Amino acid sequence: MAQIQTFIHGSCVARDVLRVVPEPFRLRGYVARQTIASGFTKPAPVPDLSHIGSAFQRRALEGDFASNVATQIRAEARRTDIVLLDIASDRHGVAAIGGGYASTTPDHIRAFNGVVPGGRRIRFGSDRHLDLFRAGAERAARTLDRYSLPSLVLGFDFTQQMCDGSTYETSGMPADEINVTYEPYYRLLEETGFEVSWLPTEHTLIDPVHKWGPGLDHFIEPAYQWWAEQVRGVTESR
Repeated sequence: MAQIQTFIHGSCVARDVLRVVPEPFRLRGYVARQTIASGFTKPAPVPDLSHIGSAFQRRALEGDFASNVATQIRAEARRTDIVLLDIASDRHGVAAIGGGYASTTPDHIRAFNGVVPGGRRIRFGSDRHLDLFRAGAERAARTLDRYSLPSLVLGFDFTQQMCDGSTYETSGMPADEINVTYEPYYRLLEETGFEVSWLPTEHTLIDPVHKWGPGLDHFIEPAYQWWAEQVRGVTESR
């Protein structure tokens, strides 16, 4: 079976498809934790990140401030069969900084003990954040069209339901509230022309022994296996 050359833009949700189902996929690029509302809009000045101990986190933060996802896609376009996206990180919102935007992910919060100095928080679900997301989605669609790259967005509901029947407790926003807030974002993606592959309810369960630990979007392995089949379907239909 021919390898499916896959470029990922998103979080561990999309990356875990290739972790759980390594064949026939080959990872061409992975732009991690860079949101649609930041990565495909105006870049922000890159701050000093020398204090970040993890090379992966430092690279993710630097790329996010620089909004370099379109550049990364362009570099791999000729060798890529499909771009796999998820918007799990967009729920963290962005910060307006120096005329651009950066995602206020947990990595960002830990790195700067809050929002980077001089930044102004724009919260997930606000009209301004939705406007930025719309602009980012439109630029993302134009970028993929320019290189004739097919894409698939992994759509899912956050959940607190564990596969063993117990309930996962969270100190943050409950899963149901997150899901309601996400509804207009997925509608915008579909209106922009993206195909969204919605995870079936029977697979929307938390794995208590997930590699990254239990979490609202750390699903059981059949979820990633199901998505892998959807990716194969998209590439085989071309």
